[in-house]
Amino acid sequence: MVIDEPEVQSLLEDIDSASVLVIWQRAAYRMKENDQKRDDIVTRSVIADLDKAIELYPGFAEAYYNRGLIHLRMGKTRLGIQDLSKAGELGLAVAYSVLKRANAD
Repeated sequence: MVIDEPEVQSLLEDIDSASVLVIWQRAAYRMKENDQKRDDIVTRSVIADLDKAIELYPGFAEAYYNRGLIHLRMGKTRLGIQDLSKAGELGLAVAYSVLKRANAD
């Protein structure tokens, strides 16, 4: 099930732990939609959502992982590696395989 934008906005008005997942889901949805377009405005909004999710729940490995991927795509390798490392430290093992590829480049 995908939540549409108006539903997401109404859920964001009431920030709680479940809202972190809503924010992250919106970021993941926008990230997937933006894969082909690479629109800078959308990319910044995805990063803003991931930043907010991390502010609300600093232990959210998937948010660090997604933000790391975006930074790598933007050519911000150092930031991408930092976020992927954090995701790995928080238990998201797949981040380490991406890190290996990023360090090989």
